[in-house]
Amino acid sequence: MRNNKIFKAMVVAAPIMLSTPLMAQTILPTFTFTTVADVAITPITLVNFGASIIPIATNVCVLTPVISTSAATSGAVVLGVATVAGTGCNDAATDAEAGEYDITGAVSASVDVTLSVSDAAVTDYDYDPEASFMNGTATTTITTGVPSTVTLDATGAGLMVIGGTLTINADLAYATTFNTTTYTIDITY
Repeated sequence: MRNNKIFKAMVVAAPIMLSTPLMAQTILPTFTFTTVADVAITPITLVNFGASIIPIATNVCVLTPVISTSAATSGAVVLGVATVAGTGCNDAATDAEAGEYDITGAVSASVDVTLSVSDAAVTDYDYDPEASFMNGTATTTITTGVPSTVTLDATGAGLMVIGGTLTINADLAYATTFNTTTYTIDITY
C-alpha cells in the first residue's frame, strides 16, 4: 500500500512538472579586438663608404656611424659625420654616409630586427653590415645574422643606423662606383 501512495504522488506530480514552463534565455554576445600597427621601414639615407676606397685586394674599411641617444627618433639626422677607417681607406674623407632608416609600429612594442647580406654572388668584395637601433633613450647594436629584440618608443618609432665592414677580395677598377651588393632588414613582432 505504501508503494501505491508514492506511485500516486508521482503520477500527480509528473504532469505538473511537465506543464511548468522552463525559463531559458539565449544570448549572442559579441567580442572585439584590435590589431597592432604594421611595422614599417622608411629609408632616409643609404650606406655609402664614399669615394675614398683604394680598390686593392685585402683592403678592409669600416664605416662607423656617429650617433647619439639624445637624437630624436623618427626623422632624426645622425649626429656627426660617419667615419671610414682601415687599410686602403682615406680616413680623413668626409663623404661617407651611414644608412639611416625610420622604423614605425605599435607604441612601445618589442620587435625583432635581423640584418643579412642578400647577394652572395658578388665575390670581388664583401659587405658585412652592422647597425645600431635607437629609440630615444637606449641604443642597441644589431649584428648581421643575429636577431636582436629592440623596443619602439612611446610614439611607436625608432631609428636604425647602418654602417659595417667592406672587404676588398680582388683588385678592382679605379674611379668606379660599386653598388651591386644588397642587404636585407627584417623586422617582425
